[in-house]
Amino acid sequence: AAKRYDEAARQYVAADRAGYGFASFGLAQLYGEGAGVAKNLGESQRLYFRAGNAGIADAFSYGGELYFEENQPNYFQAKSWFEQAVQGGSANGMADLGWLYETGNGVNRDEKMAWSLFNEAATRGSAEGMYRMGVAYHEGYGVQKNRPAACQWFIRAATADHPGAEEQAGFCYYNGTGVALNHEAAFQWFARAGQAGLVDARVLAADMLERGDGWNQDSASAVLWYQAAAEQGNAYAMTELGAHLRLGKGVAWSEAQAMKWFGEAAQKGYVPAETSLAVGYENGLGQDSGEGRQDYQKAAYWFNEAANQDDGYAQLNLGVMYEKGWGVPQNLERAKQLYARAAGSSDPAVAKLGNEYFSDVPASAPPERTPQRAVAGSAKDSSAFWGVVVMGVLAVGAASMLSSGGSNSGNANTGSAGSADPPKWNPDFGKNCTTTVGNWGVTSQQPSFCQY
Repeated sequence: AAKRYDEAARQYVAADRAGYGFASFGLAQLYGEGAGVAKNLGESQRLYFRAGNAGIADAFSYGGELYFEENQPNYFQAKSWFEQAVQGGSANGMADLGWLYETGNGVNRDEKMAWSLFNEAATRGSAEGMYRMGVAYHEGYGVQKNRPAACQWFIRAATADHPGAEEQAGFCYYNGTGVALNHEAAFQWFARAGQAGLVDARVLAADMLERGDGWNQDSASAVLWYQAAAEQGNAYAMTELGAHLRLGKGVAWSEAQAMKWFGEAAQKGYVPAETSLAVGYENGLGQDSGEGRQDYQKAAYWFNEAANQDDGYAQLNLGVMYEKGWGVPQNLERAKQLYARAAGSSDPAVAKLGNEYFSDVPASAPPERTPQRAVAGSAKDSSAFWGVVVMGVLAVGAASMLSSGGSNSGNANTGSAGSADPPKWNPDFGKNCTTTVGNWGVTSQQPSFCQY
């Protein structure tokens, strides 16, 4: 491909010198993308101007868009270029100028003017114009809001290979808005948009594959889509990828890689990743084989981060750590505060355990090696806990931490000296677990759940 670009650049240079406008336009694109030549936006814009003056009106549209790539976008200059494009009959220029009027960048905002320009651009076959018409009807910009009409425009633009419209067409078919409900068509549109690089579309395609929604269930393909979105920085995709690696579902099991992705998503403040990372430290995960090193201080840190964002599961686990003095100074009052917060959770299972934990906190710190109560109370069925395990943690959390306190595991215990010994790391932890996705991610991105 590089050789083809090099050859194209040489031919365009010769034709540009001979005064051929199409060559100036083609060479401008290569300079703008850095294909076959060193990227040079200034040279690209000079060549677009040359092509525009040679009668290629779209060149003014493309050249004007380069002003958006500056550190401080110059919308006023872009407007001048777009107006020249419109004067030359460029449908793309009409869509670009319409966007300025729709957003109020470089001009006084005028939604009706924007709609008029989008409509004219769409009439002339501009995919961007069709997409913008869809946005206008969807949001009610310059026209009465009409979601079915918006979907018709999105689908028209999608058939003209507009990536943003392809994603929106997926929503239309998934929800049956303006068209008959068709999840298979929805998946195909999301996949096309994902192939064009749209990160949200990649996540949506992955979720549908994982669920077998609109397409055959295929965890291995879902993992590939999650990884593509994760590499673009999507925290939800990072966490889903980590969950699949922790499970060995659709990909070779690797706790080391799972913890890596949980860590990256946790750094972005994504709560399910924070709890997943905390459980890894809590249970000494992170190696592909052999015993991992438990780090209760780090576990407590990440449970605290999630608890501060009102995650009930994290509040329960952090409360246990304060009650037992694992990774933090033993503090029964702090434990009760966390249990009380969990008791107010909208999740009935979390709320139930929060109330039970609160009631069971002793009046004073128990002596070392006091038998550890089960999650749902020593005389109760601890299976009540399984319903509160959240996406990717694949963990029994407090349940595993509250198993019978026996001998020292030999792993790092950063808790207080007077606390009960945490349990030994289980190398089979999380391997026999399957995930399902509670919501496909369009109206809200709900985490997966892991049921043992």
